[in-house]
Amino acid sequence: MLPQYSIALPVTTEPVTIDEVTAHLRVDSSDDLDYISMLISVAREYVENLSGWSLGYSNWTLTAESWESISRNKLGEIPLMRAPVSTVSSVKYYAPDSTELTTLATTEYRVITAARQAVIQIHGDIPSLEDRPDAIQIAFTAGDDCQTPLTLKHAVKMMVTKLYEDREGKEGSKSYEFPHRMRALIEQNRIGGWS
Repeated sequence: MLPQYSIALPVTTEPVTIDEVTAHLRVDSSDDLDYISMLISVAREYVENLSGWSLGYSNWTLTAESWESISRNKLGEIPLMRAPVSTVSSVKYYAPDSTELTTLATTEYRVITAARQAVIQIHGDIPSLEDRPDAIQIAFTAGDDCQTPLTLKHAVKMMVTKLYEDREGKEGSKSYEFPHRMRALIEQNRIGGWS
């Protein structure tokens, strides 16, 4: 089973304001503000899922069945596929024949957040695991309002514009397709390995 990223606490503050988006849309009326506000959330989720960036603070859990399935380069080096990571709350695992999670002591690993993609490095022996799909559970917080790339904020505005102008999403029409330049803005910020 592939590692799974699940959101424990979603973003509560959007990366762009309703005023920024209505100015971008050139909308003067207040009639559609609730609809535009919902589109901001939709666009943010799309940009986050395509890029791997958290465009605001959010809590995540990485679940995996083995250290090998989440390790990079060498066993025990675990990249986190959301950025920027601000804290790792816990690294937990099910030991063999255990029905309760064991918390790995913070002295047994370090978190490197200096690069765009954070990495957890486990020191010493890698713990043995129970054979189950959720054998490893890593809780972390991602997002930082100061580090959100302007290109991703602009991609959110571009996507809101596209969704606002084509509310029906005419399948098969060119108006439904997202512009290449918008995807290019997102993909240049993609976190390594994120797809």
